[in-house]
Amino acid sequence: MASLGWLTLGGLAVWAAAPLLDRGQVETVRAATGLLGAGLLLGREILIRRGKGPSWLPRGFDVGLAILGLLAAAGYWNLFQFHYPMFGHSSDTYHYYVGGKYYPELGHTRLYLCTAIADAESGRRDDVARRHLRNLETNQIERAAHALSHPEHCKDHFSDARWRAFKADVGWFRDRLPKSRWQRIQVDHGYNGTPVWLLIGGHLANAGPASTSRILLLRLLDPVLLVLAWGTVSWAFGWRVLCVGLLYWGTNYPNQYGWVGGSFLRQIELATLLAGLALLRRQHSFAAGFLLGFASLTRIYPAVLFAGPALQLLLESWRQRRLVLAPELRRLALGGLLAAALLLPAAAISSGGFKSWSDFLDITRVQSETPMRNHLGLRTLLSYDANHPARALKNAEHPDPYGPWKQARRQTFEQRRGVYAALVVGCFALLAFAVRGQPLWVATVLAAGLIPILGELTSYYATSLAVFALLWSRFPPIGVGIVFLSGLGWLLVAQFRVYDQIFAWISLATVLFVVFAWLWAWRGSPRAE
Repeated sequence: MASLGWLTLGGLAVWAAAPLLDRGQVETVRAATGLLGAGLLLGREILIRRGKGPSWLPRGFDVGLAILGLLAAAGYWNLFQFHYPMFGHSSDTYHYYVGGKYYPELGHTRLYLCTAIADAESGRRDDVARRHLRNLETNQIERAAHALSHPEHCKDHFSDARWRAFKADVGWFRDRLPKSRWQRIQVDHGYNGTPVWLLIGGHLANAGPASTSRILLLRLLDPVLLVLAWGTVSWAFGWRVLCVGLLYWGTNYPNQYGWVGGSFLRQIELATLLAGLALLRRQHSFAAGFLLGFASLTRIYPAVLFAGPALQLLLESWRQRRLVLAPELRRLALGGLLAAALLLPAAAISSGGFKSWSDFLDITRVQSETPMRNHLGLRTLLSYDANHPARALKNAEHPDPYGPWKQARRQTFEQRRGVYAALVVGCFALLAFAVRGQPLWVATVLAAGLIPILGELTSYYATSLAVFALLWSRFPPIGVGIVFLSGLGWLLVAQFRVYDQIFAWISLATVLFVVFAWLWAWRGSPRAE
């Protein structure tokens, strides 16, 4: 109880002192927290292996870990300065609130088109004619004036009542932003939720018109989910593992609050991922499978975690020359299958049929073919060419200033596609060795390393790698490595300062960490928990 009191006082102190810091100082605190956390974990590991240390060391470590974990948790929220100072993310909330609420009319491709028509009908026709928008069917940036010549391409999908409601909701967001910011939003990348995300988010958004109180309530869902999810980590793994997880989650550069913090249900897959792994650790395999299946259907990429158990099944069945489905694995699979059996048809019914899934896959394909400067992963690494940086190829006169750079990235990757395929095969082989003989929950966590290997996701999805911290008590060097990866990211930012270079180097560091984690799980000796 005394420790809890001191931690509470520490949290209040951080909250009170944070307004005295500017953005650069907040980032310095986050970087220092990550590096100090890695140093603390590494120092403890060295002393344990040497069998030396003063008697006060265990308690001193606990106090230090608790303080740094608390500071890291506050760090994700920019020490409670959020978006300096606003809590909400206007752009991302607009995309997911409006895009989800009006999905039957907008689909995945008409958000910016219909926003342009709504703005024009609200007395801003001249502003619309001068700005650009992204054509979400092609992902190309075009002049918005083209949209004004054929308003029926948008309005034919709406009833009169729904069109009035859409214009009012768009106006609510537009009126709270500077004109320049509103114009930049229209060349973003649209609403990309799956039909299962829509099953939840769409119904919540349709509860009523956009208002200050309603939008705030929707934005508070993510913090609640995160608190509950990290609470399940503490319940299943203990508070020390919780702090190690917070050290990565709250301090890593790719997952900054500015990307999607303060938005609407943008942390739902991370929350269910953490909760699912916590349940799996406590041997509630069926419930774990359901939550992991749910996470996969809300954002797709978590599905790779099932690869770990699948590889275990294949290896053991091959060894015994017969199908070997352990009871725990069977329950995990049944939970995942139940999630799919319930949620796939429910989402299809809610969103107008299974075509919503094909539309989602189409927009995902278009997005995946469009390089972004904050992409992260093995493909990002192999697409990088130091001789063609974004700042050198940028054409400020072009509607899409980074168009030439994107084309150069595509060409570079095509030249290295064979290398990519070979590395992916090698990674699967290494993962197979890593999961062999491991507990089911460990194999599932280890498979998260496939996320940056197989996918090329925007940087903030690197938050999912926080699950590697769950291995700290079993494989301490992996816990040290994931926290060090966070601190290293900030050192790379200080060195390179431009996105395409920063994320190429962070991609390299991330891939190396994943390989290290798999090698250690394969060759290292687990510590008694």
